[in-house]
Amino acid sequence: MTSFMQPQMTDQQWWFYYDTISEGTTWVPAELFSKENVAKALGDDLVGSIGVTTGYGVRRSAPGYLDCTPWEVFGALEDAQETYDEMVAEDEEVE
Repeated sequence: MTSFMQPQMTDQQWWFYYDTISEGTTWVPAELFSKENVAKALGDDLVGSIGVTTGYGVRRSAPGYLDCTPWEVFGALEDAQETYDEMVAEDEEVE
């Protein structure tokens, strides 16, 4: 039996990151949005400015559903892989 929420990791890509009053730091794939659209959607909840960086994203996602955890983004592949491997190991412990 596999976990409903399965580990997911991206290749290196561009990410926007920003801080909000309600959610703290959030990462979103830059290919999906523009800085202007993100700033407009966040409005007064945005704290500071929107940054951009490259990295590897790791999260849990439910295939076929919209359920997912927030992205964690790592600059080094080794760090992203370690987090991903920890998620896989947690799932194996549950089974």
